[in-house]
Amino acid sequence: MAGRPPAGYDEDVHPILAEQYAREGCINKEIAARLGVCETTFYNWRREHEEFRKALKDGKEVTDAKVEKALLTSALAGNYPAQRLWLLNRRPDRWRDKQEVEHSGALTWV
Repeated sequence: MAGRPPAGYDEDVHPILAEQYAREGCINKEIAARLGVCETTFYNWRREHEEFRKALKDGKEVTDAKVEKALLTSALAGNYPAQRLWLLNRRPDRWRDKQEVEHSGALTWV
């Protein structure tokens, strides 16, 4: 089977790089490529190494918080798409696209 040879995990290097790449907005597939490993190895590392998993989570949370703040600022400034996205995700009970209608009673055939 062709592919990259398995890379050795380095607990002093890989968590730091993974967190940095996550802060830059990379998705898992991109992080794996930047680390020089296949996605299977990346997911194995994430499953097997707590410090790697935490680094990914921490890096993504930082960037997600920045994007959330920017989206809120844009929505408050009158950006309709930002407002819609915010409300659809934060208040889906009141702002979802799909409306549920409940029918009651029997059907009669004429």
